[in-house]
Amino acid sequence: GSFGYFPTYALGSAYDAQYVHAMRADGVDLDAACAAGDLAPIRSWLSDKIWQWGRAKDAPELIRNACGAPFDATYYCDYLDGKFRSLYNL
Repeated sequence: GSFGYFPTYALGSAYDAQYVHAMRADGVDLDAACAAGDLAPIRSWLSDKIWQWGRAKDAPELIRNACGAPFDATYYCDYLDGKFRSLYNL
């Protein structure tokens, strides 16, 4: 039963890194929205690009449509690299 949790969260984090890149490319200022506590622009993007489809589309199709390209782990690797370089002053 609990096997499914780690892969689900890991994939979700990897997908999110690509979504963040696409949001920024679409003009969503994530940093300002989060700093202001106004997540409406993020919710709007997710609603338009992801949530409206529910289970009608699978993950590869959602990513391709929302981001304009298939899933690419490079976005997640870049996120992790930046995160750990900052945390550990690398």
